[in-house]
Amino acid sequence: MHARPYTAVLIHEHSFATRVTNLAAPLNSTEAKASVESHHPGYKLVALVPGHHAVNSHGFELDCALLGTPDRSLDLFGQGPIP
Repeated sequence: MHARPYTAVLIHEHSFATRVTNLAAPLNSTEAKASVESHHPGYKLVALVPGHHAVNSHGFELDCALLGTPDRSLDLFGQGPIP
């Protein structure tokens, strides 16, 4: 199996705490997602960025208004939750 270095952005399924970490994962995106999530129980993978950047990266918690709602989608352009 070939692996490459990535910076992973993860979010906890229940607390919505974020984690940014350096790791190695398979080149195939489906295999990479499965591998990362199996090594970080309780977390879901949000993004994989090629290279190691975690030292200079920050994760931020979701807005409290989104916690506990069934719709946890975010509008990346700042317009609020997506209907």
